[in-house]
Amino acid sequence: MSESLDSSLRLREFLGNHFVQWTVLFAFIANGISWILLILFIEPSEAPIFLRYNIYLGSDLSYVVPWYESYRILLFSFIFFLLNCIIAFLFFRKTDRFTSHTILLGNIFVQLFVVISVIAIVLVNL
Repeated sequence: MSESLDSSLRLREFLGNHFVQWTVLFAFIANGISWILLILFIEPSEAPIFLRYNIYLGSDLSYVVPWYESYRILLFSFIFFLLNCIIAFLFFRKTDRFTSHTILLGNIFVQLFVVISVIAIVLVNL
């Protein structure tokens, strides 16, 4: 019973931490921007889309996929976001705040790279 109470207090402390709030919010917004960009610009169609582009050779034909395959990137990035938040809480619960904050910062960078990759996919397929 005491461990359950301690865990809920740690969760409340974790969610009340301003650094945690801002990093999770920023990563969530970046992930949301990725979803919005793909939904707006990659429309369901019979034509395949390119997921990879080489500046020297152009579109890489080994990465030509149906339109819905582009959403896998976003699905994996959202799962990564959730897992990072859970792992950050587990470290925070063990009073290792530096590691927890580092994981949350890494989460932001991953989400920013996903936004950049989605922008590239949209631009290649316009």
